[in-house]
Amino acid sequence: MEQARTVEHFKVKHNRITGLIYAIISSASFGMIPMFTVPAIKAGMDNSSIIFYRFAFSTLLFSLLILCKRPDMRIREKAILPLLILTLFYAFCSLFLLTSYSYMPTGVATTIHFLYPVFVTVLMVTFFKERLSLKLIASVVLAISGVALLSLNGGGGAISMKGVAIVLVTVFCYGSYIVGVNKTKVKEMDSMAVTFYVLLLTTVFCIANIAISGHTLQAIPDMHIGLNLVMLGFIPTLVSNLCLVLAIKHIGSTTTSILGCMEPLTAVVIGVLFLGEQLVPMQYAGIAVVLISVLIVLTDKTSAK
Repeated sequence: MEQARTVEHFKVKHNRITGLIYAIISSASFGMIPMFTVPAIKAGMDNSSIIFYRFAFSTLLFSLLILCKRPDMRIREKAILPLLILTLFYAFCSLFLLTSYSYMPTGVATTIHFLYPVFVTVLMVTFFKERLSLKLIASVVLAISGVALLSLNGGGGAISMKGVAIVLVTVFCYGSYIVGVNKTKVKEMDSMAVTFYVLLLTTVFCIANIAISGHTLQAIPDMHIGLNLVMLGFIPTLVSNLCLVLAIKHIGSTTTSILGCMEPLTAVVIGVLFLGEQLVPMQYAGIAVVLISVLIVLTDKTSAK
């Protein structure tokens, strides 16, 4: 009996550590989006074309991975509708976040968008009776505070109510996606299958968006931009989304969403190292606060699904 308890304890601990690693990889890799999108934007590509190539390349790359790994790609009948709804949430989040940048400074949009851990927490507590430790509550507050500080880049810009409304839609969509992956029949599907279908259906959504909006899909200007778009589809899309699904299955929605604070932190670091951006003093404080939030989650033994 004692040996069985020891084995079970080891499995739980291993599951938690694995989930935390997946969550950090997911959010950190997602934060690398500016590294690959900025060159395309400077080359004159519009958002609709960039987001299409992002998901098209990620779907193509994932298809190659599936051919090698051959996971269980079956979709149970009861998972079809939830999968379609979750894909719409994810696609709308990606599109609306880009759109919000036209109405407000990106730092402000990022800060508002990062209210999604609060939304996830509210959903989990209200509808699924999840009990939160004081450590997790503190980490949510610190994560949002840290992201707010990271977003203070000294830039100005008008903020419209329309822009706020648009970015609040991303909070709802992304938070619902994270909870839905954990609390619907989609959870019973293979993680690779979930990720592939979400990427594939999002690509279809991008095609529909271009057609409905009347935009024209732009050709890739040159090989350098093409390589950036391929990497955009691989690291902050394929890798990030697969690790996100795996993290949710291991440690649940709330903890995964909190560790999303690594996303803006990575974006800031990428900006400094590769895009020639400068940090202001408050951003250094933001880095420290985000890291403290992450450390709190890592040391909280209740951070499991």
